[in-house]
Amino acid sequence: SNVRRMLFENVTPLTQQFLKTAIIEVINNFEPRVRLQDVTLNFDIDNNGFNVTLQYIIINNDLPVVTSLFLERIR
Repeated sequence: SNVRRMLFENVTPLTQQFLKTAIIEVINNFEPRVRLQDVTLNFDIDNNGFNVTLQYIIINNDLPVVTSLFLERIR
C-alpha cells in the first residue's frame, strides 16, 4: 500500500481520506480472517502522526475487536 508514502505528505483532509482508504483496501485484500467494521483516523499534530482505530470482527466469532495504533514517520 501507499501508507508509508502518505505519512510524508502534508496533512489535509484529503490526505487523511486517502490514508483511510488505503488501510481499508489493504485489510480487505490481504486479511481474509476479519470483517472490517470501521476505521478511524485522527491527526496528532503534537506527535506528528495519526492515531488509528480499527474495529473488526474475526470470522467465526461474533465479538467485535478494537485495535488502536499510532502511525508516524520513521526517518
